Amino acid sequence: MVDINSYFDEFCYDLDRDAIYLLNKQDNGPINNVISHLSNQCYGVHIYDDKDQIEYLIFYIDHKYELSGLALLLSLSLNLNTRTSFTIEFCKLICDKYPHKDIVDVFNCLQNQLRSVFEKMGFFTLGNEIKDLPKGSVGMAPLSSKGFISFPTLDKLSVYRWFFDENIDNVDVDSSKSKKVYLLLDSKNNLIKIGQSINPKLREKTLQGINPEWDLITTWIAPISEEKRLHKLFESKKTRGEWFNLNFNDLKIIKQEMGKHKSS
Repeated sequence: MVDINSYFDEFCYDLDRDAIYLLNKQDNGPINNVISHLSNQCYGVHIYDDKDQIEYLIFYIDHKYELSGLALLLSLSLNLNTRTSFTIEFCKLICDKYPHKDIVDVFNCLQNQLRSVFEKMGFFTLGNEIKDLPKGSVGMAPLSSKGFISFPTLDKLSVYRWFFDENIDNVDVDSSKSKKVYLLLDSKNNLIKIGQSINPKLREKTLQGINPEWDLITTWIAPISEEKRLHKLFESKKTRGEWFNLNFNDLKIIKQEMGKHKSS
């Protein structure tokens, strides 16, 4: 078992301007776009295959306010669970340093870039589809001579529901008359609706008739005033009506703010 704290102490790096300019010499454009203010951010992967075990550097560079970033060196010698766990922890660090980022989006972006880079190197890569393969079928897949690597991604709705300790799919339509505040995710554009209803589950079903990609995240038994309070708290992130451009850090705030209310 690899100790994450000691590993990160040795292989996780803050990127200052000099380090970013050095990385830019190995890059094919995205970093230079950030340096030149053509983009506010970029994700990247660099492969080091000149050793017995292939190592790869994943990084995020931000220029929203100042040029800075974070990087983590990983190795294919680490097992899948360790690599995935370390990547998630790295994404947490990114979101702590850059609160405008969402951990699910950061993780999925890095994992997809890793798939692309390793596919280009001749590996056969798998994401979440590995879970859907019949037992024993991986050995029959058209694998390359280099073998296959898995880079699973996260489902945002599942992560958000897990964070609020919800299992909405197993909740029946609530027939009580208590007022409730709810969060609804639009998976297509990643907006979140802060709304209120007596029956949020019924409200979800009605709204899914309009857009099937709208799903309930969580609900609380709470007065309408709490909905209005959350609207005011995130007024700067409102896009239209009751829809807000929120990320995981914002959900942490909402969970804390609504802690005194019972989940319904």
